[in-house]
Amino acid sequence: MIAVSGDHFADWIKFAGGRSVKLRCDRHALDTWSDRLATRAMPGRGRAFHGLRRAEMNLDRGKVGA
Repeated sequence: MIAVSGDHFADWIKFAGGRSVKLRCDRHALDTWSDRLATRAMPGRGRAFHGLRRAEMNLDRGKVGA
């Protein structure tokens, strides 16, 4: 994940060959995008897998729970 300012987003699209996704800068947008990726990668199990991964990330940050 890379944050790119709006002023340079067009340059980023060219650099990335059009392979990019623009998200709002908030946790809900990130979670929604990542849930969709997980669901496509593991149909029928994506959300369960993603919830586990999110819990692991929280543990890595010293937080308890998901």
